[in-house]
Amino acid sequence: FVADARTPRTARQGRMTMTRAARLLLPAVIALPLVVTAASAWLLWSITWRHAESEVGRVADAATEYAQGLLAANTQFLDSLAERLRGQSDAAITTNEPDWRQTLQTAVLARPMTRGVAILNAADVPLASAGTVPAARMMPSGTTTLRDLLPSGTRRFGLSPLHGTQDGQIEESFSLFRRRESEAGLVVVSLGAAPAGAGLGRLAAGSGDILTLVHRGDASILARSHGLPDGAPRRAPPDGPIARAVAGWQGPQTVMIRSPF
Repeated sequence: FVADARTPRTARQGRMTMTRAARLLLPAVIALPLVVTAASAWLLWSITWRHAESEVGRVADAATEYAQGLLAANTQFLDSLAERLRGQSDAAITTNEPDWRQTLQTAVLARPMTRGVAILNAADVPLASAGTVPAARMMPSGTTTLRDLLPSGTRRFGLSPLHGTQDGQIEESFSLFRRRESEAGLVVVSLGAAPAGAGLGRLAAGSGDILTLVHRGDASILARSHGLPDGAPRRAPPDGPIARAVAGWQGPQTVMIRSPF
C-alpha cells in the first residue's frame, strides 16, 4: 500500500478558508481589548468627572453660604449703624467726631474680618472713620464713586471691587456700603481680602479645590482661598467664560476651563 503524499483539494481549500478567516479575525481579536480598555477608561473618567463635579458643587454651595453669611452679617451691622445715625446731621457728626471714631473703633475690634468703618457725607468725604484701612482707601480709584456702584432701584446696599495695593503696603480689602437713613451720605465697612480668603480656605481644606469670591458686577476678585499672589490678575478676562457667566447669571453652573486666577 502506497500513501499519496498530496493533500486532497478539499482539505487545502478548507485550510485556505481558515487562514483567510484567521487573518480577518486577528485584527478584531487585537482591537477588541483596546476597545474594551478605551470604554473602561471612558466610563472611569465619566464616573470620576461626575464625582468631581458633585464634590465641586458641594464645596461651591458651602462657599456660597459662607459668602451670604459674611454679607448678611455686615449688612446688619450697617443697618444698625445707619439707625444710630438717623437724625444726625453732617455738622453734628463732625462736632462729635472723637466719640464716633471711638464707636467705630470698637466695632472694628469686635469684628476680626473688618479693616475699617467710615461715615461719609454726600460728596463721599469721611466725617468719621476708624480701622487700619484709611477711609480714603475705601473708595474706588479713578472718577468712579461709591454712589456710582449702588445698584439701581430701591436697593440700599452696594459692594465695591477690591482696593488696596498688591505690594502689601495697604492691605487689600473690599467694601460694603449703604445709604444713611436721613442724609445723602453713606456708611461703609471694609473687609480684608486675606481673612475672607482664609475662611474660604477652611472650606476647601482637604479637597484640593481653590475657591474664589468674585464680584458679580465686574467679575473682579474679592477673596481667594489660596491668597492673592502679587502680579496675579484681580479680574477675570472680560471676554472669558467667567465674565460671561457673571454677566448673564442664570444660577449655579459648572464649566470646565483653565482658571484665569
